[in-house]
Amino acid sequence: SWTTDEIAGNTIKQSDAGKVLTVQSKSEASVTGFSADSWVLFNSSLDVTITPQSSSSKFLLQFTAPASASSQRVYMKFVRDTTDVGGGGASGSREACNGATYTGGGAAEQLAGSYLDSPATTSQIVYHVHVYCSSGTGYLNRSHEDSDNDGGIRGTANFTVLEIAG
Repeated sequence: SWTTDEIAGNTIKQSDAGKVLTVQSKSEASVTGFSADSWVLFNSSLDVTITPQSSSSKFLLQFTAPASASSQRVYMKFVRDTTDVGGGGASGSREACNGATYTGGGAAEQLAGSYLDSPATTSQIVYHVHVYCSSGTGYLNRSHEDSDNDGGIRGTANFTVLEIAG
């Protein structure tokens, strides 16, 4: 790695771009159930409030959680304040999301998503995780049946936000 070098009379300096400036990570083990056909805030205890150090900062959002649903599909998306970020374009009854899982037979599967956001502000922002299932009831941090045997699990959701110098 170089810090300063002379190439053809030009001085080149290593930039701070790409350095991790701030890391916030939150975990939540409580079981959350949610009804179908409506995006809901997963759990406000996972909300990450941050004031960017620079308007060129980027934020790497990473979420994982065990998920299950009677509908067998669970989706997640990131929301900055009140704006969805990073999901594909919704079309008809197709939902825009950052991550999805298929939980065949009601077993819990890993629901995960990541996105590199560029909010272009130095004002305080709040990142949230919203969840959705297409029918029935969805659950995070447990299997659908929640049976007291080796088919039933309890887990922990994790949401990490890294501020990266732009």
